[in-house]
Amino acid sequence: MRHKTANRKRSVSAAAILIAAALVCSLLFLLYFHSAEKKTGQRVVPVDPNIAVITVLDVGQGDCIVIQAGGKVAMIDAGDNSDYSKRTVASFLDENEITRIDYLFATHPHTDHIGGMRDVILRVEIGEVVFSEIEDKLLPTTNTYIQLLKTIDERDLTLRIARKYERYMLGLGELTVVSAGGYGSLNNCSLVMIYRYGNTAFLFAGDAEKPVERDILETGLIISCDVLKVGHHGSSTSSSEEFLSAVSPRFAVISCKADNQYGHPDQEVLGLLDERGVSVLRTDVSGTVTFESDAKRVTALFEQGKAA
Repeated sequence: MRHKTANRKRSVSAAAILIAAALVCSLLFLLYFHSAEKKTGQRVVPVDPNIAVITVLDVGQGDCIVIQAGGKVAMIDAGDNSDYSKRTVASFLDENEITRIDYLFATHPHTDHIGGMRDVILRVEIGEVVFSEIEDKLLPTTNTYIQLLKTIDERDLTLRIARKYERYMLGLGELTVVSAGGYGSLNNCSLVMIYRYGNTAFLFAGDAEKPVERDILETGLIISCDVLKVGHHGSSTSSSEEFLSAVSPRFAVISCKADNQYGHPDQEVLGLLDERGVSVLRTDVSGTVTFESDAKRVTALFEQGKAA
């Protein structure tokens, strides 16, 4: 009888140890992923091959957008040359195990859009680099721009100038150039592109201003979308009433730095979005913003982990 009791006690102890070990492993697993998210507030992309993921990174006063779909990756701009911006982009690439970017788009060569691009090129494999059309007299002479061109050349990368209505197959969907530059100011030379996947669409307006918006409307293109990356960080130079009405987004995301010197985003622009019932997400408030599309519906997630 004592022998059976001892065996029963040993069995209970062994089971308890196994349960405790499982609980510890589960806790460590949760802590690992919680700490990974806390490092940058960024969400690791799900493995579902039918989900397109569009991330607007919190790079401060700048732009950086990453599209991941069907094993393909595009990056639109790369933030500025601040340490904060570069760390954010590098962490995102590492955490999502991105070792190749198929298309690297520079909407226009202002530092807050291309400042971190050289670092990206040095960090991962690049398929093609795509610039907008810019007259020689407008091209910057900044060290940032010069070093970027030098690095593109040293890496023997393909550098292309985008053309209006050009299309790029990107995994699950298609990225179309709506405006390709050729204007008299760098902001208006911004690439404006729309990514469509199934019944969902995302419009990326770069820093394009109202003259570009008017020209896009005059083409008669269908530019309605689920998500609008608001032009020029929410500045009053962009986002005309007519343009916002035509786009009619469910979500608008504004990339800007908290308490920035430019006063972005403009209160009038915010008011226009509010009047139209658009859900506004701002990187200065919510941090990095992630959108997921299953081809039928778009879901928004942001640093606090809430979904909309």
